[in-house]
Amino acid sequence: MKGLLFDAAAKPMTPSFGYGRRGRLYRYYIAPKVDDPEQIARLSAPLVEAWLSQVTGRLLGVAKICVEDLKDHIRRVEVRSDAVHLVLHGQAFEDRRADLALIEIGRRLVEGEHAVEEPGAAFGVRIILPQRLVLRGGRCTLKGATIAQKPAAKLALAKLVKRGHAELLRRKASPFTQSGEYRHATAPITQHERNICRLAFMDPQLQRQILQGEAPYRVKPATVIKRPMPLAWADQRQWLENLAATDPC
Repeated sequence: MKGLLFDAAAKPMTPSFGYGRRGRLYRYYIAPKVDDPEQIARLSAPLVEAWLSQVTGRLLGVAKICVEDLKDHIRRVEVRSDAVHLVLHGQAFEDRRADLALIEIGRRLVEGEHAVEEPGAAFGVRIILPQRLVLRGGRCTLKGATIAQKPAAKLALAKLVKRGHAELLRRKASPFTQSGEYRHATAPITQHERNICRLAFMDPQLQRQILQGEAPYRVKPATVIKRPMPLAWADQRQWLENLAATDPC
């Protein structure tokens, strides 16, 4: 992230490090000394990098972006006293027109966030995130933001997928059921049960992400049950994205 982080005065924040009492390494980004007491002076590098990976992935509609790849998507990050301004490269949108890129980003914004076209020779999008990165008591925390989905929400969605597999196995209708037992298979009786069982036929990559606690979209498990899932794997990611946009966790 060196060269991408700037303070409110547009001065670059420089990487630094220190060692704890037991020799543990701590990495930071340090802002130039300023007189403004509200200025963010220091950020925990792992924390801000993880947060930027999550936010950038959400805005671009991808499951996960590695920290090493952030420079391929981010042009600049401005850490201000009351907000974070994130500027994305135009090529992050695969050369889409500026108006189409803004529409695409707009669908993924959450309450309080805004996106505008970044002026300049090269096209970019500036996203204004109403979150303050706060350093308190030696720890860097995100005030008004979360690094990931709430553990309870992630766990509930993973349990729902497992429940779908368990129900199909019980009914001898699972993809893992022995071929000789399919003649004893029974169908779910209610629409509610059918919607749960369909999750066992979700795109394997999506299932893997959910079960590993890396679900690409924040969505309430109850909403997933109520809205029938499309059968085509290619449509299921968009389905989850639409659910997350209309009824997020």
